Amino acid sequence: MGFVLAARSALSFYRKASDRQVARALATVGSTTDDYARRYMELMPSCSDARNLQSAYPGIFEDPVSALVSSPNRRSQSSIFRCLVCSTPLPPRSFALLPEGYLIPIPALTVANLARELPPLQLAECASELCSAYRKDPRDPRGMHDRSPVLDIAELRDYLNRASGVTGSKAARRVAPFIVEASASPMETTLALLLCLPKQKGGMGLPKPEMNARITIPPNLRRLAKRGYVRADLLWRRQKVLVEYDSDWAHANTRSLNADAAKRNVLQRMGYTVITLTKDQVNEWGAFWEFASIVSHALRRGQGRDLGDWTNQQVRLWASRGCGTDCPELPFSADDAPSPRLPQPSLLQEPAQSAGS
Repeated sequence: MGFVLAARSALSFYRKASDRQVARALATVGSTTDDYARRYMELMPSCSDARNLQSAYPGIFEDPVSALVSSPNRRSQSSIFRCLVCSTPLPPRSFALLPEGYLIPIPALTVANLARELPPLQLAECASELCSAYRKDPRDPRGMHDRSPVLDIAELRDYLNRASGVTGSKAARRVAPFIVEASASPMETTLALLLCLPKQKGGMGLPKPEMNARITIPPNLRRLAKRGYVRADLLWRRQKVLVEYDSDWAHANTRSLNADAAKRNVLQRMGYTVITLTKDQVNEWGAFWEFASIVSHALRRGQGRDLGDWTNQQVRLWASRGCGTDCPELPFSADDAPSPRLPQPSLLQEPAQSAGS
């Protein structure tokens, strides 16, 4: 018969299914599909249906399978399922139909479902992933694979406004202003969120950057750059500040290192401040704090302001990056956290004199 997928299972489909499978499903969105979903939500999902789904999509839907039902008495008691109750009418065009007869929420409703289960950082990471050009995949050596976006922020906000009474939509709307789109990797997304979430939520409270943003190279520098434009991982265009994440994978050979060096030299000639970060610096609290302080100082040139003192909230958010729903014990408290080392000059590459000056 089939049932309606939800939350983590829907996210798993958008992560692991092929672009063709996702596009084929989303092409079915419409009133007829919504009618099917309403009928299926009145039924208790069966274990045989779950196993048939897993057989049809090997490696995509793992136990427990998240399912959407219309009332508490429709929840399955089997450990195969995690059932979410949704008794509120949903906006039109909320579901897609898989060829095997199962229903799946559109990406925007998936975010609202996830808001019922995930804390703010993890929710924003998942929503940003759906709005970006990658999907997390532990089977890939990079921990991700390239994939077309299935959602944009404007579409998400529009849906959440129309779904104002749906459980999870309020929490998702609170996170929506901080979701980033066009990110090229999970780490770049996490960096943007750690820097830009409000301080009361554990972030650093900095302005939201453009992700994977294009910077045009002036004609007199294109020979040096060997290209007409470059892309910045995180860019604050007005302040001419950018952050480059040096991943182990993307910078593992001499050719990549030489291209990165040429890119940074050109950007400095153009008057940009280039701040670099490595995986090791992300994973050590003192080094990450130094990095965030340098970014803050660069964005507030001449104002003499910094991030102030850290809090347990910020340490906890940093410690929970990439941990799904698990929030680990703090590695230390705000009172006994190790003092950051003095800023490392290599982190901050000051802008050189502007070209032509």
